[in-house]
Amino acid sequence: MLFSLALLPTALSSSAMPAPPAQANFDVPGLFRRSPVAVVGAFLAGAMSGAWLNLGGVFTQKIGLSTAEGATLLAALLAGSAISQIPIGRASDRMDRRIVMVGCGIVGVISCLAMVALVGSSPLVLYVIAAFVGSVLFPIYALNVAHANDLARPNEYVEVSSGMMITYGIGTISGPLMVGPVMDRFGPPSLFVLLAIYFALYAAYAAWRIAQRGHTDGLVAKTDFQANTVPTPGTEAVNAMNQAVRASDLIEDDTAPAQSS
Repeated sequence: MLFSLALLPTALSSSAMPAPPAQANFDVPGLFRRSPVAVVGAFLAGAMSGAWLNLGGVFTQKIGLSTAEGATLLAALLAGSAISQIPIGRASDRMDRRIVMVGCGIVGVISCLAMVALVGSSPLVLYVIAAFVGSVLFPIYALNVAHANDLARPNEYVEVSSGMMITYGIGTISGPLMVGPVMDRFGPPSLFVLLAIYFALYAAYAAWRIAQRGHTDGLVAKTDFQANTVPTPGTEAVNAMNQAVRASDLIEDDTAPAQSS
């Protein structure tokens, strides 16, 4: 019922439907060449979210929380994610998104290590820490997508989104497969140890990419989100916009790390 109600604003809108893309190619290697940090970040974000979504409940049971306390911890993590999305999004619109990625990775490392150190504390302490973990666990995927779209033409957004979603999905599958055996061997706190490692890799790679290539505003100017109803461009407007952006204007990343043999 809630899902159906969520569709009402779109269903009742008087705006014209956007023109469907004429063609959408699936090209993850090309996406990686254009923005390595977005692709690597999407994979790591998927691995972390997949590990937590599949093993978070196991963690709460193994550390001795009751069903109600475990559910509250899971809710606290999601609440932190919901609260932090707007501040993180606004910050990334005002500076190099990769700097925000580094900051999110650092917050994630500190929060996860705090959970490991204080795992035997009162449930209230664990709820607060979980909220900080959640504040960066889920929003970082949107950062990666936004960064990838910064370097794409408007008619490539569908292609970019599909490539990012597939990369995220592969990471989601790999997360629990890698973390589960480690939890069996080293105990439930190892879940957050591995999440801290993932966050560290996320921040380190973004920082390395900043050193390799300076900041660029991309092909589309960043603007604050405005919740206004505006007419959606029709087919003619979309075609005119696509023709206005020359292929030579596409920003390619020529500093991708060499593949290891």
